[in-house]
Amino acid sequence: MKLNLYMSDDSMYVEAIGRIILDECEHLKTIMLPYMGKGVSQVYLNLNNVDFIDSAGLGALVSLKMTASRNKARLVLLAPSKQVMEILMVSKLDSIFDIIDGSDAELIKASLAIEENLVKEAEANGAAGLSQADASAAHHSQAAVHLNKGQKEQIDQWCRTALELMRQGDYEKAAAEYQKVLELDPEYLPALNNLAILYEKKPSWYTKAMEQWEKVLHVSQKLGDQKHIARAEKHLSSLREID
Repeated sequence: MKLNLYMSDDSMYVEAIGRIILDECEHLKTIMLPYMGKGVSQVYLNLNNVDFIDSAGLGALVSLKMTASRNKARLVLLAPSKQVMEILMVSKLDSIFDIIDGSDAELIKASLAIEENLVKEAEANGAAGLSQADASAAHHSQAAVHLNKGQKEQIDQWCRTALELMRQGDYEKAAAEYQKVLELDPEYLPALNNLAILYEKKPSWYTKAMEQWEKVLHVSQKLGDQKHIARAEKHLSSLREID
């Protein structure tokens, strides 16, 4: 199993890839627990790329949830794969976990899983984790290099506010927050992506959504970001079918 761990202020995002089974449960806890201390209020564990979880793995998830609760944090399972969701339902654990999927899960991922937030990559075989600085040097950062620290912090704040407004269903105000980001940095890909998803929330905004996904596609192609290219093309295709 591979784990990618991202930190952004009071939020922790972990993407698990592979299988969560007995031999790898300790690995999961060893990577996550040191970061689940004071100051972290939201812990997101993405299970979209986990194809199997056994009883020991379920126990590890329960243990992580208990640790989060003790620290007054919320553990959320993001976009569990079909196989994992079936196991959670059969074990009746789906009722005790906060689970977010669909476009809301995609929004959270787009907001947090960016290179500048990456603090650790680890394989179950004990491969060394990358520091945030190492990750930024090894990969092309999506953050614009011309922004100063204060501007980047302001962008982070606007994005967090937009995400919270999105969860509350206040789409107009959420869109306004993302537009502030794009006025400061028109090519900030996370905001471009999230605004495009946001515009899909209301049928009357579908034209705006298409225009926004076109911008995502353009910037993604410019950066050579294949994941965002594929995502933009997928959403554009779906919207064109509706149109």
